[in-house]
Amino acid sequence: MEWLCEFRVFVLRGDVVGVLWYDGLDDREPDKGVVDECARLLPVKSGCSFDVGVLASGETALIETNDGFSIGRYGLDRRSTRRF
Repeated sequence: MEWLCEFRVFVLRGDVVGVLWYDGLDDREPDKGVVDECARLLPVKSGCSFDVGVLASGETALIETNDGFSIGRYGLDRRSTRRF
């Protein structure tokens, strides 16, 4: 797989509260539908995050999930909103 860019998605109680770019090309966006579906399927009831990337094919793919206690902020603050 050829990854073009990667994003950290922050989730609180099942809702996406932030999507922040942190690696690769910065002119791409992950597919909003894929991001929302990943957040909906997470079994975590409190805070967590997951990383998605945009592939050279243009598809958005899940990379990994992270428990809330082990994630970095990557620039997210309490005023942050979705990137898209």
